[in-house]
Amino acid sequence: MSVARRIPLNPCDYLYFAHHDWLRRTVQSGNIAFMMIDAEGHPDPDDIKDALAAAMLAHPVTIAKLKISLARGRPYWCIPRSLPQAAQRAAEQAYCYDDLRTSNDWQARLDQLCLQRYAPDWDLAAGPQVRFEQYALPNDATRFCIRWPHLLMDAEGAQLFLWEIERRHPSDSGAQSPQGGGLPPEIAPDDDTIDVLADHAVTQRLRWFRRGFSLSSDRKDLQARPLFADADSKLTDFGLVYRNWNPEEVRQIQDNAKRTTPGGPALYARHLAACVIRALHRVYIEAGKETDAYLITLPLRVTLRDRHGNIRKKRPVPGNYLVSPTLCGRLDVVADKQALAADILHQLDAYRQADGDLVQWTLISAATHMRASWYPLLFQLPLGFETLSSGFSYYGEPIRSVRSLGGCKLTNVCGGGPLATPPGWNPTFSKFQDRLNLTMTWNRPAVPDDVANRYVDFIEQEILAQ
Repeated sequence: MSVARRIPLNPCDYLYFAHHDWLRRTVQSGNIAFMMIDAEGHPDPDDIKDALAAAMLAHPVTIAKLKISLARGRPYWCIPRSLPQAAQRAAEQAYCYDDLRTSNDWQARLDQLCLQRYAPDWDLAAGPQVRFEQYALPNDATRFCIRWPHLLMDAEGAQLFLWEIERRHPSDSGAQSPQGGGLPPEIAPDDDTIDVLADHAVTQRLRWFRRGFSLSSDRKDLQARPLFADADSKLTDFGLVYRNWNPEEVRQIQDNAKRTTPGGPALYARHLAACVIRALHRVYIEAGKETDAYLITLPLRVTLRDRHGNIRKKRPVPGNYLVSPTLCGRLDVVADKQALAADILHQLDAYRQADGDLVQWTLISAATHMRASWYPLLFQLPLGFETLSSGFSYYGEPIRSVRSLGGCKLTNVCGGGPLATPPGWNPTFSKFQDRLNLTMTWNRPAVPDDVANRYVDFIEQEILAQ
């Protein structure tokens, strides 16, 4: 397998790296994502570790070291020269196994181990860039957990990497050896970094760049006050709560969405966003906090096209190809669920008509011309960065969904990750087959546990309300 020894970060990765580094310096916490995978059965730990090594070998960015170019001051992934040996060593470092099948308090121990192994101060310069945990549980069940710095890949890339682990497991008839094996046609090589703007003229990019500073001009007079404003609070650990809704409840949620949300793209994501905003409103009222509006993100995949202008059907595992329009829940409409839903659709329609995804990508692409040491200045200058009221995201399954791991049928996949304070909390929805998940994380001590749990309760009430 031939791969470039230096792989640059794409513009979104560079932004996440700069933010990760800034957080490490200020609050001793990086931007680390995770994904939980539940399965039936107990796969052999040695086979899983070998499959992980094989997947790392096929995707060497996962074992790379992050370095900064001395000449240009930009970050890049440095790929080891002896890949087979490096992949085996990386798998040994990244993998851990715990057998909790005979533990009387296995659930408490599982929760404790998952929290203990959250490592906000990730050493990007050392590698490997993923960590993989396997927990054998009672009732013939296994939980896997994969963790990675967000700048490595997005949720779609993580799910593709899980699929690559499964492809290289001995239970898969097409499994590849840890010493080699090609990529499936659905996945591009790690060094095939997609240039999103490659087919657009410089004049068009300049128009998008100018347009970027006016995307949210219609709400410049609104004061969105965060509930937790202690940005300097050092992170001691984080809180974590899950909610999972079965197929019957999901059908009810979908019926609710169709009843209250105007038709159009991303209907269910828009419905969930409206429910989160209304839950925020209830939390603010209880806390006695006043604000003009509630701001949340809605991460979306940027439009990916090839050199001929066709929509790309594949991407590399590493890389974030995300943009994040900010949704605004104004105080004058938040009490009316249908009015709020209509306003969210209006905001997203305006975003699409303005080529908002390419506008945002143009802005973050322009920032990659700076040295990494200069980038944190952007977070301190009055350039229009909006203070969020809450995180929010919703993701489904990629084109090639993972259905088993270690030869065992998967029963659920969900994930999330903490955000800086403010806002300090981050509800993440994910869909797996006919189930819907909510993973809520929050920063301690900045966010009180009782308030975070109240927020989750309100979200659940909003999405299930008939």
